[in-house]
Amino acid sequence: MKSSPWPALLAVFAVVCAALMGRVIATSPRSALLLLGFTVILIVVFLTLTTPILGLYVLVFSMMLSPEIMIAQIPKRAVVVRFDDLLVILIFLTWFARAAFRKRVALLKMTPVNLPLYAYVVILLFSTTIGVVRDGASILVSFFYGLKYLEYLMIFVLTVNLVETPEQVRGLLKAFFVTALIVLLYGYYVVLFLNDRPYAPFDVEAGVTEPASLGGYLLIVIGLATGLIVKQFSGSTVIFRAVIGISSIPLLFLTQSRASYFALAMMLVPTLFLEKKRRWFLLVVLLGLMFSMKRIFPHIYATAQERVMYTFTPMGGPERQFAGQNIVLEQSAESRILFWRRAFKEYLARHPLTGHGLGLRPAVEGQIPLLIYETGLVGLFIFLWLMKRIVSEALDLFRRTTTPELKGLAMGFLIAFFGIFVQSLVNNTFIIIRVMEPFWFLVGLVSVSRYMQPAPPEKPSR
Repeated sequence: MKSSPWPALLAVFAVVCAALMGRVIATSPRSALLLLGFTVILIVVFLTLTTPILGLYVLVFSMMLSPEIMIAQIPKRAVVVRFDDLLVILIFLTWFARAAFRKRVALLKMTPVNLPLYAYVVILLFSTTIGVVRDGASILVSFFYGLKYLEYLMIFVLTVNLVETPEQVRGLLKAFFVTALIVLLYGYYVVLFLNDRPYAPFDVEAGVTEPASLGGYLLIVIGLATGLIVKQFSGSTVIFRAVIGISSIPLLFLTQSRASYFALAMMLVPTLFLEKKRRWFLLVVLLGLMFSMKRIFPHIYATAQERVMYTFTPMGGPERQFAGQNIVLEQSAESRILFWRRAFKEYLARHPLTGHGLGLRPAVEGQIPLLIYETGLVGLFIFLWLMKRIVSEALDLFRRTTTPELKGLAMGFLIAFFGIFVQSLVNNTFIIIRVMEPFWFLVGLVSVSRYMQPAPPEKPSR
């Protein structure tokens, strides 16, 4: 059964409208902005009402291609709303209203991920409410930070309930990789013509870019492409995915994100663990790709090497023992160690169970230290429970499915998950919207794909 080209074409049309809206935000009067925004809203509502899966296509494209508007400023951070934030809420509410009108709300799908995900959102809201009442945290800042977590929940619920067939999974993955191609082209444009470290489209906040955020997204792209290629090694689609995956590696190194470098290297572990038949061949190919950069892209290799060695540039910090050697780290690397120490010595000492909430977020780097600060031990436990459930879902799909593309989806997701989890040890990866929206979309695809197993063959009647 061939998938229809209309979902992708209509989604591209909607994204073009989103891009035009971003242009109007910067150049046009308020009345024109409102008119264009209202037009886009009507288009998206119409698409979602008539064919809800089209709304999901729009989201897949807009996740990385939406402009941002800063609405509040706190110390060292800005609170921004992206056009995609509005789309997520709009599409979710439209779909939910459609389901309620058709009396299908009771038929919403539940997966093993739902319960810990709901619990995680509840502890975030609970801790944030306490932070507002007890510590005087900003209600506005708390609301908008909390809203982003609710958006991740909406993306997951939408994906699980709108995707019903392997053909839809295949179509959405095509949309995902087409979006990745656009991001790659933009990233290389930034490097070649703007002479800057690459960053995602519209990912500029008060003149400051976020290359590490692009690094997290590229980890997902590389991991997903690897799994799908390994498990479906034929056809033009595989060639396209291979081009996307391989092209992502040099761009990732150009981000100069050391956490992304380390995460990419560690992604070899799940890759080799999950692929047993061609393990050694795959190891040679992957290592060959990584080490061939020295000859093919000497400038990129030199840039990455210089960035790694900068970690050990003495900057007046304390000496530390590592592998029997005394080392002194540069300021950024040293601060990561200090954040972990503060998490257990300061943050837990103040509010050990439920933390401080979202409204008083300090300058913390590292997902675990940030979780301890925001939600305490209760939130940390629920987060780890949620991560365990997600991995279990993907492993179950990988072991049970006989469909090559679904097996590749599961393997690619596990590789990508391992990569961004490693990155999150020193970065706040699980709150970066340009990483988390694609992540929760893929979590939804993996979760719903578990229910797409082919029916067992009927026994011949006697």
